[in-house]
Amino acid sequence: MPRRSRVSAPPQPRPPGCGGGGPGPHWAENHRVTGEVQTELEDIADRLYRLRPGDFTAARDEAVARARSDGDRELARTIGRLRRPTLAAWASNLLARQLPQEADRLLSLGEALRQAHHELQGEELRRLAHRQRQLTGALARQAVELTAAAGQRIGPDAQREVEDTLRAVLADPEAARAWAEGRLTRPLHAPAGFRAPAEGAAAPLPSGGQRRRRNERAERAERAREAAEAAEQERRARAAERDAARASARDAAGRLDDARRTAEEAAERLREAEAAERRSRERLAEAEEAARAAAARAERLAGAASAASAA
Repeated sequence: MPRRSRVSAPPQPRPPGCGGGGPGPHWAENHRVTGEVQTELEDIADRLYRLRPGDFTAARDEAVARARSDGDRELARTIGRLRRPTLAAWASNLLARQLPQEADRLLSLGEALRQAHHELQGEELRRLAHRQRQLTGALARQAVELTAAAGQRIGPDAQREVEDTLRAVLADPEAARAWAEGRLTRPLHAPAGFRAPAEGAAAPLPSGGQRRRRNERAERAERAREAAEAAEQERRARAAERDAARASARDAAGRLDDARRTAEEAAERLREAEAAERRSRERLAEAEEAARAAAARAERLAGAASAASAA
């Protein structure tokens, strides 16, 4: 079957904080891919960047081998260039993927902050700055909880890098778009000041792919919450069944103890009755023997008396 033609996709935007000489913090930085490969690559990258950093390399190499076995050398080369995320970048990705509602709140707050900074709205800036400190601190703490639940808790240094990333998201729309994809490879760093939107320009809307991935993350989060609620209901039901079974077992054990005591008492009474019956039989045998002896003696005496009368 002939392969479909591939149309070159535009280069990825360069988020802030990546410098000018080395690879940046975005997963697709520093290489161009064609349209068909881009679609396949995004699906694979979504799976890879959900993994813990320690599991990333092996899973990426497996995906490379699978692409090669399918004869797709371009996809294999592109997957092979995907960078393993640092702990802080992975934790930041978890926030974007697993807490879509909180992520939307942060993105909305960033737009409001940039607009207020651009328009020099001092009172509004102070109010929003207070919200910024609250939200970034809360999200950084949630990142610690998410990574612990995923099996690899981050330390204080990585937590500070997560906060740096969140501040960069608030300050720069390109950083916000990169973080919202959930595929950072390194933490982001906020630029000096805010990048405000151009005069009269609307805030940039997410691309179709970004909307799709955000909706998918929201659906996954909702399914996870529903599964967690169902699991909790199941746990409570099983706990109630266990408690009822324990109560029934205690009641049965009590009845068994009562029955054993009753059986032991009955056995004792039976032993006493059997002993009394044996004693009665022994007395009966003794009485019968005495009666036979008395009868024999009486018969002898009677015979002797008869003989004496005859004489």
